[in-house]
Amino acid sequence: MHNKKSPFKKQIFLFFALCFFGNAKQLPLAPEILASPATSKEAAESLNKNAQKDAGAKEEISTSISQGSTTPSILRKDPKRPYRLLYGMNFDFFLDNTEESQAYWPTRTLFAGSIKPEIGIEFYNQKLLFGGYFIQNMGEKFPSKGGITFSYSFEHNAWKGYFGIFPKKYWIGKYSKLFYRKDFLFFNPMSSGILFQYDPKDQNLQAELLFDWYGGNLAKRLDEFLVQGYLNKNFFDKVFYLGGSFLLNHFKNDEFLSLDGSHGDTYLLDRLYYEAYVGINLESYTKVLDALNLKLSALGSIERKRRLSRGNDPFSNLWGSQVQLITQYKGFGVDNRFYAGKSQMLYFSQYGENFYSGLPFYRSPLYDRLELYYEYKNDYFTGRFSFITHFTQKTTGWQQMLTISLNTHKLFDKLFGK
Repeated sequence: MHNKKSPFKKQIFLFFALCFFGNAKQLPLAPEILASPATSKEAAESLNKNAQKDAGAKEEISTSISQGSTTPSILRKDPKRPYRLLYGMNFDFFLDNTEESQAYWPTRTLFAGSIKPEIGIEFYNQKLLFGGYFIQNMGEKFPSKGGITFSYSFEHNAWKGYFGIFPKKYWIGKYSKLFYRKDFLFFNPMSSGILFQYDPKDQNLQAELLFDWYGGNLAKRLDEFLVQGYLNKNFFDKVFYLGGSFLLNHFKNDEFLSLDGSHGDTYLLDRLYYEAYVGINLESYTKVLDALNLKLSALGSIERKRRLSRGNDPFSNLWGSQVQLITQYKGFGVDNRFYAGKSQMLYFSQYGENFYSGLPFYRSPLYDRLELYYEYKNDYFTGRFSFITHFTQKTTGWQQMLTISLNTHKLFDKLFGK
């Protein structure tokens, strides 16, 4: 009785078997490319016969599983281009000069560039990529920081999935600067884990969920990972929108956390950041401005330490609200964000900016960030220069920032065709 296979299991087995064998044989270079002129006609006829046979087999599969599953295979062939070689070397440049910020953040000048070479293959709406990244601080030995990247990804209708080590630039979520600041993302450009996204062409509803095992397999049962998510819904031709995001950091490392003077007693620190927002986008209603956007947010965090001696500390509930206004005209723009609420980053004085990835000025109960910028952007290049003023209760900080990004894969597509 237990050895019998149900009809449904047989259908599923047949479905995956035919998907695999029906598609796997298409992975090598097409026979018409390899064939000599004398045999190209025969190869083309053979390909047509095989294509008809595969189409018939897939039609059978679709009929046989219609009651058991309505999800098509992500291995579906694209008759126009079933596969292609991917290659490129992205370039990023980062210059950041921050002054008069000592009350919340040490002053500094960051001057660095990075390259990210990558090669791979795209087949049946899937990609397999391998590469690396090299970050160079100007004036230091090469490389200042680097590593390898490798990832598998798929795309099916509006769904996307990424597995492995892949760039954070794949994120579609727009996260608060309480979560991440620009220099942290530049010097930590990769995610290590799994990312799922829902991103339809009309973008009326976008969502993503990331699990990042950034700490690796550490000794002594230590674990460091994060989970983050994003959801945005547009209404009335993207005039109104609402959504939210979160970032959960689970950091279990008594050696690092002993920086608070606990001598190993503090062994775990959990941090949850959240934002819920509603906004209005009037870009389509103005004939002059490139952007006109107003957003209201509930913004905050929860932090808790766990100790060996007395268990869990009480949760800190650090909440506030933020108003953001963005206007832009022919590349010249203003991005103003005003935050009012409780001081964020409760343990920043103990663990510093390498532990907290957000903007430290949120430690001020009243904080206004005024950014004046010029941005030039096309399909493959983005350049932005910003002059930023940070108004806080204790000080007024100044920041000048220049960022340049070049996507050579998109450039090659534009020059040589997709």
